[in-house]
Amino acid sequence: MPLTNEKKLMKSGFGRWGWVIIIMCLLTYFLGGVTVSDGLNIYVGGLSELRGWDRAEMLSMSTYGGWIGVVTTLLYTSPSPRD
Repeated sequence: MPLTNEKKLMKSGFGRWGWVIIIMCLLTYFLGGVTVSDGLNIYVGGLSELRGWDRAEMLSMSTYGGWIGVVTTLLYTSPSPRD
């Protein structure tokens, strides 16, 4: 029985290996996010104790750095060619 256009659009067609790749990418994305955010909390606490700096001020600087990273990412990826 041939598939209709609606069923063709609903069929993923990734296959078993495609889903393995998607799940692995998802897990590594989450792991990267957790590593960065949790690591930042550890580094800020350690540096504030070691150097005697204000912890709240260091966290606010991290926020500014994160926003600069977002803007920089948008600027560098916007001129990239799309297929």
